Amino acid sequence: MRTMLVLVLVLGCTVPVGAECAWVVWHAYHSVNGADQNPYALTGYSSMEACEERLRFEYGRLTRGGWTVKYAEERTLAAFKGKGEAIKTEHYRCLPAGVDVSK
Repeated sequence: MRTMLVLVLVLGCTVPVGAECAWVVWHAYHSVNGADQNPYALTGYSSMEACEERLRFEYGRLTRGGWTVKYAEERTLAAFKGKGEAIKTEHYRCLPAGVDVSK
């Protein structure tokens, strides 16, 4: 029980994104072969800074995994892996809560 409480305190808001979450990390995956995943709310955070920290984490994780990662625009990551017919992309974006990019 104590460990669970610590995790909640460290992680802040978690999916499902609730009213207490001010910022949300959205994630989408695309590949040429059609294995696409529409944008979905990955997790929520109580501050923009915490949301941006998650983007930095994803940047490092993807880079270590051999992906080419770029900041496409403010608070938005674009990652690419593969070539030609095998290319895959992942996108991560921090947006204020209430903005729904899944539609």
